[in-house]
Amino acid sequence: MARKPIPKELTLAGANAKRLAQHKAVCKAALESLKKDDSIDRVEIIPAHPDSACPECKKIHGIYPIETAPLLPNSNCTNDWCGCYYMAVFADE
Repeated sequence: MARKPIPKELTLAGANAKRLAQHKAVCKAALESLKKDDSIDRVEIIPAHPDSACPECKKIHGIYPIETAPLLPNSNCTNDWCGCYYMAVFADE
């Protein structure tokens, strides 16, 4: 008996879920790495494309104490892909 092909929508959904999980892991690792550096006390969250960032990503754009920075990717992002990232802010800045 021949196997039916998997519908394209399901393979895309699976690929997008995998990509999101990988992106979450990378963002979490980046923030944890920044926390280990004593010269960094704050982080700035920056949308990858500020001119086309969704309203939710524009809301979180700013500088936060490193211990209370929101986790990325922004779970409220209304774009297909949240491109926000962390930028270190050093204690002497």
